[in-house]
Amino acid sequence: DEQGEVVAMLPGSRRSEVQYLARRFFDAALLMQTRRTGLRFVVPAVPALREAITAHARDAGLHDVLIVEGRSHEVLAACDATLIASGTATLETALFGTPEVVVYRTGRLNYAIARRVVRLERIGLPNIVAGAEVAPELIQGGLTAERLADRLAAWLDDAAARERARAALGAVRERLGGPGASARAA
Repeated sequence: DEQGEVVAMLPGSRRSEVQYLARRFFDAALLMQTRRTGLRFVVPAVPALREAITAHARDAGLHDVLIVEGRSHEVLAACDATLIASGTATLETALFGTPEVVVYRTGRLNYAIARRVVRLERIGLPNIVAGAEVAPELIQGGLTAERLADRLAAWLDDAAARERARAALGAVRERLGGPGASARAA
């Protein structure tokens, strides 16, 4: 319904991503709920991870999160902002124009190896496509519940800031072009 604000949380489609991200998302949700009333959280989950996500929400003490199987496009179209694991879903979110915080966290060894191999300034696909930061990124040690909550609050407290974020994501749609890219490429 049109009442209240909705935040989508997409902690990833792999068990390891959910392990590293879900609890931080839910801790941020609890923090946000102390700051404002009427805020709702929705997690579109792949069926294989629903139980793990539910357990993380329960362990965090977040009992009113709505976990739905699939339906990510419906959720992204209906929400006001998104917390999302770095990956292809960030690009889909950008195409919906939904303000998003792109996050990633992994084990220390994996991160150390990746930092030596990967030479990108940004990891979020919307940022890479746009050639600029159109979605804030919180990576590894920079990913905290407080920072997540602060990024969300900036959009939820200020409709103009939320619209600026939506407009910035428009650069992604422009760069990718409209429907029919496969036919044009062929």
